[in-house]
Amino acid sequence: MTERHERTNGFELALLELMPLLHVWARRRTGSADAAGDLLQDTLLRALQARDGFSPGTNLRAWLFMIMRNLAADEGRRRTRRGPHLSLELAVLALGVAPRQDSELALRDLNRAFARLTDEQQDLLLRVAVGDETYLDLATAYGIAVGTVKSRVARARASLRRQMDEPAPHGQHRAGRED
Repeated sequence: MTERHERTNGFELALLELMPLLHVWARRRTGSADAAGDLLQDTLLRALQARDGFSPGTNLRAWLFMIMRNLAADEGRRRTRRGPHLSLELAVLALGVAPRQDSELALRDLNRAFARLTDEQQDLLLRVAVGDETYLDLATAYGIAVGTVKSRVARARASLRRQMDEPAPHGQHRAGRED
């Protein structure tokens, strides 16, 4: 074996021995396991590319830490100039829009079912569910007992549920059902 070959093997073995320590330092420096892995990989790559610039007998650990520190500082400056970074995968997920067909069909079916209720049932449900009126408010408005209002609202809700469960008239599709 040549002296250069032995020196290269010794250098690579020394790198392998220092990897755990470098990884710990990279993790502390970046705060992220993924970023630490990237920083460690970049450090080792840079060290391998510049191994001819390393003087045997000097402190390899200090040389590697200097490379890692410089790479981390470069990345910090790059991130500052570039601004926040979002991976392409996360951007696609963030920008993606969930399909609205099912909810639009369900809303259409609810509107149709609601239209088949009596005027009084529609009024009661709207005032209780949307208008936030109390049963006492409705009892006063209708001039009837609170218990009567409660039972009418319950019947209106039950009727609406039945209307939603009934098959759509011929030629019309229902959300969540196949014809």
